[in-house]
Amino acid sequence: MRKGLVVTLACLTGLLGLIWAREARSAAAEKRLQGVTLRVGTWGGSWREARHDLIGKKLEEMGAKVEYVLGHPRDNFAKLIAARARGETPIDVMEISPELALTLEKEGFLDKLNYQALPNAANVDASYRTPAAVATQVIQIGIAYNKQKFDELGLPHPASWADLFHPKLAGRVAMTDINTIEAPYILVGLAMLAGGGEKNIDPGYQKLKELKPAYYYKASPDLSTKITLGEIWAAPWHAGWVLRVKRTGFPLAHADPKVGEKVGMIAEELMGILRGTKAREAAEFWINQALDPEVQIQFAKKVGVIPTSSKALARTGEDPDLKGFMWREADQRRAYRMNWQVVEPQMPTWVDKWNRNLAR
Repeated sequence: MRKGLVVTLACLTGLLGLIWAREARSAAAEKRLQGVTLRVGTWGGSWREARHDLIGKKLEEMGAKVEYVLGHPRDNFAKLIAARARGETPIDVMEISPELALTLEKEGFLDKLNYQALPNAANVDASYRTPAAVATQVIQIGIAYNKQKFDELGLPHPASWADLFHPKLAGRVAMTDINTIEAPYILVGLAMLAGGGEKNIDPGYQKLKELKPAYYYKASPDLSTKITLGEIWAAPWHAGWVLRVKRTGFPLAHADPKVGEKVGMIAEELMGILRGTKAREAAEFWINQALDPEVQIQFAKKVGVIPTSSKALARTGEDPDLKGFMWREADQRRAYRMNWQVVEPQMPTWVDKWNRNLAR
């Protein structure tokens, strides 16, 4: 009897030891990023908050520290250039506009992605995957307008960029700054009104001069304030910000303008890992989470974007807010997409021309 008790106790001790060891290994795995700091280049405000809620907190639970380098992609690009001269890498993973993805890759700022470490990328269309960057969402660019004011003025729902030039809107139209993702698209759209396009942007600058915008917004929260105060009645913007303003009860509406034979404009937004990062595993975790179907749906609900994961897209139409976005393949096929192979080499000239002729 006593011998059996000893054996039983030994077995229990061994079992408890195995359980303790397994829990220790599990805890170690959960904290495998202990001491790692991940610096994320992204936008500020509600965008950064949504990213942190959906991804940043998970990294913190794994022991990592997350720091945010806030700014438009071009702002963060300038930081990268300045830091390179000092031999530094101030950002580990970065949200990138399409033309900058090409520029950063050509200039050697981006590492090649290891797609085996990004299993969620398997659900993303091949057109959204490049060797060094992957699109985590798409934004829908169009015209934001105060529907109540348009009704009062007897103005119809905007159907073209030309509708921004209506005399009743004089002094009440805002325009984006050249450093935003929307700017190149709007320039091309305006250029096409006057016979230009991606290969001939000068008519776009001429149309901007004719428009005489009340002001050029550098950050969407600033435009949101001017719209809700009634200072601005219409502006090129993306549909996500229209959704966010509408949720406050303000009568803001979105219109997809005709662009040549297309209707509306969509722009992919990508993520890449910076060469020289010391937080590669955390950076890969960040991107893989940004591609996770559930994260994509929740992020889309928070900020108003279109998912790139096919599994997330399949659920987009179920949401009352998101079902009005261009999530269907037919919607996206009829929308204008920029040919960045044509536009990207011209961007330095476009920015310089903007700064010399239009900046305020």
